[in-house]
Amino acid sequence: MSKKTNSIIGKTILVAALLGLFGSGCAYYNTFFLARKNYRLAEKSRLRSASETLPGDAKAKYDIAITKSSRVLAFYPESKWVDDALFLLGMCFYRTGEYAQAVRKFDELSEAFPESQYIAEASYWRTLCIYELGEFDAALEQLRDLSEAGTFAERSTFMMAELLYQQEDYIGAKDAYMSYIEAYPRGQYRSLARYRLATIEFVHENYVKCIEQVRQIVEKELTPAEFFGSRMLIGEALTELDSLDSALEHYSRLRKEDAFYTRWPEVDLRIGDVHYLLDDTTSAIEIWRDVCLYHPRTENAAWGWFKRGDLHLDFSEFAVAKMEFDSSAAQVSTGRVRELALQKSASIARLTEFQNLRDSSHDTLDIDVAGTGVALAEMYLLDLNMPDSALSEYNFVLKNYPNDSLAPKSAYGIGWIYAHQKRNRDKADSAFAELLKQYPESDYAVGAADYFVGRGAALDSLGVQTVAFYFVKAEEFLLTHNRIDSALAYYRLVADEYPKSQFRPKAIAAMAYIHEYKTFNYQMAESLYTFIADSLSGSEFSELAEVRLGRAAPKFETERPPEFDEVAEAEEHPEERPQQRMGQSRDMDIRPTQGGVIDPATGREMPRAPRPRFPVELRYPEAEWSSRLEGRVVRLKIRIDVFGKVEETEILATCGSDIIDQAAIRGVENNEWDTEEIPLEYLGDWFYYEVRVQKPALTIDSPR
Repeated sequence: MSKKTNSIIGKTILVAALLGLFGSGCAYYNTFFLARKNYRLAEKSRLRSASETLPGDAKAKYDIAITKSSRVLAFYPESKWVDDALFLLGMCFYRTGEYAQAVRKFDELSEAFPESQYIAEASYWRTLCIYELGEFDAALEQLRDLSEAGTFAERSTFMMAELLYQQEDYIGAKDAYMSYIEAYPRGQYRSLARYRLATIEFVHENYVKCIEQVRQIVEKELTPAEFFGSRMLIGEALTELDSLDSALEHYSRLRKEDAFYTRWPEVDLRIGDVHYLLDDTTSAIEIWRDVCLYHPRTENAAWGWFKRGDLHLDFSEFAVAKMEFDSSAAQVSTGRVRELALQKSASIARLTEFQNLRDSSHDTLDIDVAGTGVALAEMYLLDLNMPDSALSEYNFVLKNYPNDSLAPKSAYGIGWIYAHQKRNRDKADSAFAELLKQYPESDYAVGAADYFVGRGAALDSLGVQTVAFYFVKAEEFLLTHNRIDSALAYYRLVADEYPKSQFRPKAIAAMAYIHEYKTFNYQMAESLYTFIADSLSGSEFSELAEVRLGRAAPKFETERPPEFDEVAEAEEHPEERPQQRMGQSRDMDIRPTQGGVIDPATGREMPRAPRPRFPVELRYPEAEWSSRLEGRVVRLKIRIDVFGKVEETEILATCGSDIIDQAAIRGVENNEWDTEEIPLEYLGDWFYYEVRVQKPALTIDSPR
């Protein structure tokens, strides 16, 4: 045997011996080493991406890291890498959006290895997980504790602002970001804080300040996706400032940066938008066409086709627009743009059908021309965002069918468009005044009266006293001035003098409410509820009357079982128990009182919120239309800040659909209140507010 052969055999024996000696240690180390390696590769891919979504290769590497780390826990539970593996698992689950699993791993780490070097960091990331799981207050409180001292003080200070920003509490977030920059002027998140501040200024329409914030951003301190977003924000701000040439120049420079090659289609879409605003529709449609042509089957292509469809709608080229919207929907299988495109296409199809129906009206007497005109107007307005075409249809009905039952609705639609779409107060004033003059007995007159009240005009100065006038006056006396006798007088006038009005059941129900909760004349209240239940069984208040009389149980407001402490307290103070009235089931959570309702959290009385600046628009998807909840009420508990915005919202009573409840919350949170109408001592306190459920098609014409 040669010396070379002997040498090879010797080395082989040595390697085998070493493997036998250290095999198990190398195995678990190698397993964890591969887990950590894949995690780091995933992090690099995530940070390198110019997209906000998690790249596919990063997701794949996180999954490998999860598998390898899990093997360490399963096969080597006594190794020294177990706490490392637990922390790595928690981080991988956090990055892939599996927050509940991440919390479990961070908890396992803190319980099994309280002295681990990862404890502080795990606590920080666990806090972010519970925020993602919906525990906003708890997360904010924990971040506040972490921000006071320690390794994660700076990061926690910044994340407090981030949480407020993600909750769209922009006022609180702005203060928090400024506090972070003040505390850490050279902090590692200063540029991201500037980016967020720029976004907040944009939301508040402070476009110059938005650009000023972006100019202070240092590129290397942001991810490519964040930096791209900040540059796009400049273009959007310039566009809103009507500096269209500057916006076009800015987007053109951005279009040349190779680092954003994958985002160029988004820039092209914005360049097309600017050309459209410059009335260069030829260039706009060509640019959008190129996006569709060179980036098929993408969301950008879908938006390109969609924008082309909208442009053709502007010129009433419905057939071409429908083809463009159909092409948009075909580019992607899911997403917002697909939903919008399908909706627009379907609306055009219905529009064409109604137009053909009206065009054939001269051949038959069976066609409801006025009804068809109103239906066309609503499709133009609500589905296709074409207010001018809607105005044309409403005016057609008003001019040619002034005595039709839909004429008042058309008059109201005209006023609504001028008030809310075109922001032309003079024409809105004229339209609503004409409605009050020509159709004083119409229930749509209440919307006109409400409009003038919102504008600060006294009802008595309008010169037209109608059923709407009297009903709104009653509400004014009840809700604004708390003048019970005057409110009862006006409600009684509506009930007695206008027996065919839709306001009559509302007025009788309001009187019953006043006698039950304010005058405490339970005999009168019972009499009125009995009249509603027996004689107005087809009205929207008959079911309420049945409940108040004890003939039926509430369908959606279920009674919460009292906690042990509440039962004990009731036994100790029996004189404080609310009395049951007229035999109806008592509502433990929300008890209307003389001044408002009882806050179930504190037991204190909450006043009714004043009237908001604008009607609360409750919009919910067509999928919920069959739920038959129209007329139900979502009762909310809201906190109004000093700026007239709702800063917190809770549901006190559901309408029976979580989707519609959430739509009501969004409608309230997007509204504004006049803080001058709120007593100083109530600013920042809780109110209750009720939103009545109605379908989107009724948004512009529902009397309020």
